[in-house]
Amino acid sequence: RNRSARAYCEDCGQWMKSESLNLAPGQGPLLWDRLQEGLYVEAQNQLENTTRPTNVTGVLSVEHCLHCPQAGRTGAVYLTLKDVPSPEAQRPGQSKLAGFLNPRQSAGMATLVNQAMLEPEEVGALIKGFPALRSTVEQHPRMFEAERAAAAEIALEAAEQAPQKTDALARIAPVDPLEAGTILTRGNAILQTLVDLASALGPLVLAIAPVALLLTRLKNPPAAVSILLMVWLFGWLGFNVCWNFFFVGYHSSRFMRARTMRAFEMRPSPAVDLHDPELVFVDILPRTNWGKIMLESASDIGLLKVDVRKRMLIFEGDRERYWIPAASILEVKHEYWAQLAQHELQRTPTLIHLIVVRAMTDKGPWETWFTQRHHGFRMRTRKRRLEEALELEARIRAILPDQQVGHHSRDGSEFL
Repeated sequence: RNRSARAYCEDCGQWMKSESLNLAPGQGPLLWDRLQEGLYVEAQNQLENTTRPTNVTGVLSVEHCLHCPQAGRTGAVYLTLKDVPSPEAQRPGQSKLAGFLNPRQSAGMATLVNQAMLEPEEVGALIKGFPALRSTVEQHPRMFEAERAAAAEIALEAAEQAPQKTDALARIAPVDPLEAGTILTRGNAILQTLVDLASALGPLVLAIAPVALLLTRLKNPPAAVSILLMVWLFGWLGFNVCWNFFFVGYHSSRFMRARTMRAFEMRPSPAVDLHDPELVFVDILPRTNWGKIMLESASDIGLLKVDVRKRMLIFEGDRERYWIPAASILEVKHEYWAQLAQHELQRTPTLIHLIVVRAMTDKGPWETWFTQRHHGFRMRTRKRRLEEALELEARIRAILPDQQVGHHSRDGSEFL
């Protein structure tokens, strides 16, 4: 049954060779759109951002016959695309913001393209990501002359689009080993968890402990005292519910920010001015950790500066430093995922919003993922989390050249 689902070469009487790549949700349809629009360089760039094979995401497969070229025949190449429906998919008439605040459960993997025959230009754009297909094309140059020519043309176009100057490339540098790794430690992760527990259960203890203590001492309390105890109990219980809904994580974020500032103040030359009021306290949350329940899901933590004058993003982290000039930025977009843990009183899961920045380095395209730490004493509603993410995206897009904003970025105002 598994074999019969694959493409079959009638001329050779053989099942075709199949290769697959796992993609992030929504990445496959974007790649297919780029192929259909003739944007082969951008389609090729999408292949460089694949996820780990264990992730249940989109699947891009190509199939071709290994025996046809040996027999002097140019075999066709077929593409199949499966993807998990994006949470942005919505009912007709539903607003974008409503789609974010009330995401529907995924309907599972859906086949969007089934064994579509590829043109030579499309094969040239995809062979970089599929070793067996690339090997077949290289071993039979006469059979795949058009595909080889298309791949060479796409490589030349990609080289012309890449920034050529050193100052137009993003630079990622590790922090000195003597200074690095002092914030995202196991000890701080445990302390952060204890702070969260104390913050969540503290009002509950204040609600129950005085009432229980007085009732053990007063066997038959007066009516006035009983009323005061009930007001005290239900007042603190209501406060506890509101606190856990709208201020959860406040104390742990303050704790981690204090640890971060203390660590950075000990450094002789941090990349940012630590007293700059415009700094954004962020986590670096890699794609491989999205949706997972972990003691600490961030790979780095630090301060982000959106420098309008220098037209640059500067990040001082626990483990790495970034200098990302606007000219090196390939794409800025807003993404999100839903937490698996959900309170029984919640109608929808909590969404974690991230701003993904792709930039060109001297080693090729590179990607990072910024998510804000909410250390301010404000109600953390779903709408406010979304608005703050879109505000950060807008600040980053504001430093981009006009031609880059339209070509690489997505206007966040559509979600509001």
